Amino acid sequence: LLKIGPSTAFAPPLASKADVDAWFARTSCDPAFVAAALAALRRLLPDVDVIATTPLLCVTDNTPNQHPYVDFLETSWAVCTGGNGWAAKSSEQLGALAADMLLSPTGWSRDPDFSQADFLALRRPRLKCSLL
Repeated sequence: LLKIGPSTAFAPPLASKADVDAWFARTSCDPAFVAAALAALRRLLPDVDVIATTPLLCVTDNTPNQHPYVDFLETSWAVCTGGNGWAAKSSEQLGALAADMLLSPTGWSRDPDFSQADFLALRRPRLKCSLL
């Protein structure tokens, strides 16, 4: 089983929920992308016989700093997102890291190879609201 994904030439950035909804409403991949992906796969692995393919639509979420977010946003409210195009190969470890964070009394993994600072979600300043 291999997964190969598109470049922005075949999958332009989606700027809104409406863009994402329209992307998935297509129900099938662009035939030009499928052909290009298979050609790239054959160039990379010329000795592999491709016996079947299943083109699927997907989206990639990107963070401004290109780091995944594994962080508490509020007490008892955590996030694990921001695969930045690499989640297929790192999702198991990111999930384990999130589980460690949720279950650890310190709020972070005991694994010294994972610095909490590398996974902090970037936050916008909160707006102050007042009643008129």
